[in-house]
Amino acid sequence: MSYQLNRLSEATKKQIKALIVVLDREEAIFAMLKSKGYEILAQLKGKVKKKGVESVATNFYKQISEQLEEYADRYKVEKIIVASPAFWKEELMDEIRNGEIKKKIVTADCSSVGKNAIEEVLKRSELKEVLKQQRAAEEATTREAAGREAT
Repeated sequence: MSYQLNRLSEATKKQIKALIVVLDREEAIFAMLKSKGYEILAQLKGKVKKKGVESVATNFYKQISEQLEEYADRYKVEKIIVASPAFWKEELMDEIRNGEIKKKIVTADCSSVGKNAIEEVLKRSELKEVLKQQRAAEEATTREAAGREAT
């Protein structure tokens, strides 16, 4: 019986609203963290200039930044995990102008872009740290509220 109560208690706890973005120079995938896994929200393909090919390149990182702001606002996200192979996450961070968004971002490394990269990010220590910080903040708030009620 206590096992079921623990499971119910865990299921009803507030889930952190976290957005995961994995990217490189040509692709970005946005996913929302769920209580069990994640949900892919969008996949962007950039039109980047390639050697020897005449094409119009767009500012792909600006597109990602705008999409990031839209999802952060729409889903009221508390944390954003931005992951990439190499230095692509730094390129994106240079493009983000919104200070409130920047405060929510935690960067991480991943070896590729795609569903595998999201799975990789879910196992990374950066995500575990975000979840641990959220749980500690909730516990501190609960203790503070309990202290006020006791007085």
